[in-house]
Order: sequence, then C-alpha cells, then structure tokens
Amino acid sequence: MIILVDGIDRVGKTTLCRMLTDEFGIPSNKDDTRYLGTHRDVVVNTEKINTFMNLIENGCITDIIFDRFHLTEYVYSAVERGFINKNMFDIDKRLCNCGELVILIYVRPTDIVKSSVEHGKDLSEHDALFATFFNLSKLKYKIKTSYNYFDDVIKEVKRIRSKYNETK
Repeated sequence: MIILVDGIDRVGKTTLCRMLTDEFGIPSNKDDTRYLGTHRDVVVNTEKINTFMNLIENGCITDIIFDRFHLTEYVYSAVERGFINKNMFDIDKRLCNCGELVILIYVRPTDIVKSSVEHGKDLSEHDALFATFFNLSKLKYKIKTSYNYFDDVIKEVKRIRSKYNETK
C-alpha cells in the first residue's frame, strides 16, 4: 500500500503519517526538502520523485507512506518558482498504473489564517492549488481531510485496503 499525504505546512501531515505508521506498520518517508528555491530544485525534486516511482514500479517498494510527494512539488514549483512542473501529472499517471494500492490524502487546513501565521506567510494560494491538483488527480482512492478527522482517515484507509484486497 502506497499512501501519499500532501497539503500546506502546519496542517498535521506528519501527525497523520505517524498515526498511519502506528496503525498499519508501514514505514514513513518524510520529505524535508525546502521547496523555496530555484529551477535547479525542480530538477532535484523531480528526479527524487522519479527515483521513488522507479522503485515502486519495479516492486522494490510496496508499502510506504510519503509525507509529501508529487502534489507538493507541483504546488511549490508553481507558487514559489513560477514554474508549472508538468512532470507531476506524469507521476500521477504512473501511480495509477503502478499495480499497487495507492491512496492520496489531502490534508486541508482547519484555519488557513492560523496556518499561514504559524508558517510566516500567506498559504492561501498554495492551499487552493493543492485542492485543484487533488481534484485533477486520476488516482482511484483519494481522501480529503483536516486535522480533526484523522481517526476517520484511519477507518477509511482500512475500508479501502479491505475492499482492494477482496478484489485481488
């Protein structure tokens, strides 16, 4: 099971990843990359995500939780660097065809103003773009949530995994 947890800073992504790791025993990979940078960062981040995708597609990784993945690169590339990283749409397609159960979780802020203040800048544009890309994603299993509903996310992931395993 591949779980992708994305959203703006200060919404509880890492907390949710820990909860998922505790519940399912799946390791989590936290991306601490700084997304405020140059076009060179686009290359580095795209290559890193492509490397993970190659490992997934070749069966080297079958169970992992990503604390930030392709949505983050798409959003931060667009907002912070003024560049639309269309490679992330290809990543979305590859995820759809990788043969693994893939669940995309978009963590919305409970209060965008509070999240922005804690981060030190307005994150409204970032969050709007996360919502747009989440909606455009072709992945079959997608969950939109916020901090107050993480227990419901665990239940939904269990339900999806059970349903997925029944069809295999």
